[in-house]
Amino acid sequence: MLSRRTFIKVGGAYVALGGALGETLAGPGAAALKMLAPGKPGGPAPDTGPLAPVTDDGDSEIIGGVPFARRFTGDRFFDSLQHPAFPSLGEWIGYGNAPPSPAENADVVVIGAGLSGLASAYLARAYNPVVLEHNSRSGGNSQGEMWRDIPYSLGGAYCIDGDGPIGALYEELGIREQIRKTSGPPNGDAVEYQGRLVPDFWFGAGSSQRSERAVYQAFYDLTLDIAKNMYPAIPLPSKNFEWILELDGVTFKDDIERRLGVPLPEGLVAAIQHYCFSSFNAGWDEISAASGWNFLAAEIDPGEKVFPGGNTTIVGALWKRLASDLGPGFVRTKAVALDVRPYKGEGGGVLVTYGEDAPGRGPVRSIRAQRVIVCVPKFVCRWIMPEYLRQDPARQNSMALLDHRPYCVANVLLNKGIPGDEYDLFLLRDGALPKNYGTEAWNAWHRPTDVVLSSFALMGTKDASVLTFYWPLPFTGGRTLLLLPGTLGQLAERMRPTLEVTLGLLNMGLADVQQVRFARWGHALPVAAPGLIKNGHAQRIRAPIGDSVYFVQQDNWALPAVETCLQEAMEFVPLALAGLPSRGGR
Repeated sequence: MLSRRTFIKVGGAYVALGGALGETLAGPGAAALKMLAPGKPGGPAPDTGPLAPVTDDGDSEIIGGVPFARRFTGDRFFDSLQHPAFPSLGEWIGYGNAPPSPAENADVVVIGAGLSGLASAYLARAYNPVVLEHNSRSGGNSQGEMWRDIPYSLGGAYCIDGDGPIGALYEELGIREQIRKTSGPPNGDAVEYQGRLVPDFWFGAGSSQRSERAVYQAFYDLTLDIAKNMYPAIPLPSKNFEWILELDGVTFKDDIERRLGVPLPEGLVAAIQHYCFSSFNAGWDEISAASGWNFLAAEIDPGEKVFPGGNTTIVGALWKRLASDLGPGFVRTKAVALDVRPYKGEGGGVLVTYGEDAPGRGPVRSIRAQRVIVCVPKFVCRWIMPEYLRQDPARQNSMALLDHRPYCVANVLLNKGIPGDEYDLFLLRDGALPKNYGTEAWNAWHRPTDVVLSSFALMGTKDASVLTFYWPLPFTGGRTLLLLPGTLGQLAERMRPTLEVTLGLLNMGLADVQQVRFARWGHALPVAAPGLIKNGHAQRIRAPIGDSVYFVQQDNWALPAVETCLQEAMEFVPLALAGLPSRGGR
């Protein structure tokens, strides 16, 4: 099996593998090795927006009586590996040859067109930024699809903050009025437990013992108290944050048990664990108490906020505004960042080298930039910025401490509207969890943790609906699993029982399924491990390099949230632009 390090460095060795890393239900095949076909000069510009259309005639394979799409969406690992820059890609990642001389100059280059990258480009739009994106569409793990006029997310589903500067941004983009608020856990979300729907599970409705129900109530009261009286803000506030650092030094599990002072019922432990897996892709004993309370307390007060199609609405609004202001070519898709280093020629700056699948551009090009805003995960930074990081081993070591875990999302397209008005349903099944992480039993346990109604924020009734199941892979080797031949088929087989139970709770059946579509994310969630903030690692990895290179991404604080991306962009982009000549603004 390929290790994480091996996959990142696979480069030219991929051809030698003979396409063994298949990505379809049928496993590997000739199509997996086919080079991406370049577009025709003068032809229509490709659609690089984050919302892709889906029709009823999608290619499916029937497994257990359920039609599953034959291919993953989401991260397109092979788009990068089958790139015209390849096998140069294998030479560039890590250490490589000298980059070509710059073919163009730019005030600002943004690497990555996910939420962080699009927000950064939007804030820097007066400087006509060049945006590089390895995928064929913008949006990162907030991409989405549209089926029968129902938008749904392939990744991020909701946000918390709709006020202050972030609310002002939503207002400016014209999307704030589309937000619909949920009651959120532990207040309102329903729970499937032992095969039945338990609406008041978080208050002990799943337990027959009065003493256990009292613990559920105590946990709810504790969460509400933290939300109202001692909320641990991340990113850190400018002052009086020492108590948050101390909270970051202990696990969420230890802090909950210390504060409650009594053993937690098995059902409550299972519910907290499922919440942590869904939100962090890690258990309550793997994440810091500061990060755990930052998420859970915010979801009880002020509660979750949902856009139609999830966070696709946010990235879609950013992309549309940028395409309108700068032209649809503002983002260069299928453009793989290969190297970022100081430019030592006249004028200085930063040299960004990338491979691009575009007519007439050639496989590898370089841009000389005055400012570079890096919006990709830190483990990618470690490979594309070797010269900078050799000069800063402390930053490199802190980056190496971050663990990024993969994620699957299964969107179920249904030929029937869903009755009721619930948003999120946690799927506890029997509530049993393996005792130890990393064991074969744990690796075999993984499954969807919860499901959301993607049309929750849409106005009016629909004769169709979409359910989005979240399926974290919180174990070592998860990214490798997503690349192995036959994985999609295995996920489909494992999905069927959960799907049947969930649809039954909603008075629906497998016959109502038009198609199930899997999306995969190889590095969707950084693990918010204890001590990353307390010991200064987060502060170190997010710090700019001089006045030239800035980092904007959710793993700046190892906190996988919309707000992290937007707040980091709002802090660092103005700093990046401060020394540049004014371009007049928009």
